Amino acid sequence: MDYQIKRGDTLSALARRFDTTVAALARANHIENPNLIRAGARLHIVGRDQFADRPRPHPTRDDAFTEGARAQERNSGGKVQKPPVIWKPSPNESSREGADIDTVVLHHTASNNTAADLATLRSPSAQVSAHYLIGRDGKIYQLVKDGRKAWHAGVSALRGDSSPSVNARSIGIEITNAGDGKTPFTEAQYRALEQLVPWLMKTYKVPMQNLVGHKDVALPRGRKIDPAANFDFGRIRAAVRRAT
Repeated sequence: MDYQIKRGDTLSALARRFDTTVAALARANHIENPNLIRAGARLHIVGRDQFADRPRPHPTRDDAFTEGARAQERNSGGKVQKPPVIWKPSPNESSREGADIDTVVLHHTASNNTAADLATLRSPSAQVSAHYLIGRDGKIYQLVKDGRKAWHAGVSALRGDSSPSVNARSIGIEITNAGDGKTPFTEAQYRALEQLVPWLMKTYKVPMQNLVGHKDVALPRGRKIDPAANFDFGRIRAAVRRAT
């Protein structure tokens, strides 16, 4: 169901009114700052249960034997290896339609809750995903296979080029962080990114100028601010230079 936001409404009050959570509403409606909602805008109402991960009765082989372990088996002789990842498949993916991977896009999730972020990125109704999610503890979750298109960039262009689309040509990495510019990105997250991003850049021959943030490609300009200003992009670029 949808609700038209009225003057004086707050996301916390609406969450109580519709028996849901601020995090669920923010993620379902791509709201980066829950304190800033616009009167007249339409809000898609989702239940709190929609964002709860449903436990599987039996662990699958993908849970026990990660994509990262497979990659390390294949590339054990190389200098840069894919770090271990936890496979949590999302249905929100599609074909790259022949586009080559030549871009890596970093995002923040606008949340400090990795479990909620995972649930959102795997929810069919949310219609969003990323290839990877970096939890606050540095765990790397893979939700979409590299060869498939994840739905993370929205309306966007790479230095004015929107064909192929940014989604079709890129790997999307979400980082669990509130995105307020004050919440630190954790040391564990930086260490995970220092392993994953160089591997992706080398594997797909991504040029350094195509390691970008969502804010660098989102249209219209200013629509997105992620990753937040306190994210140390230089540290990740330095790791890429060391690896390549």
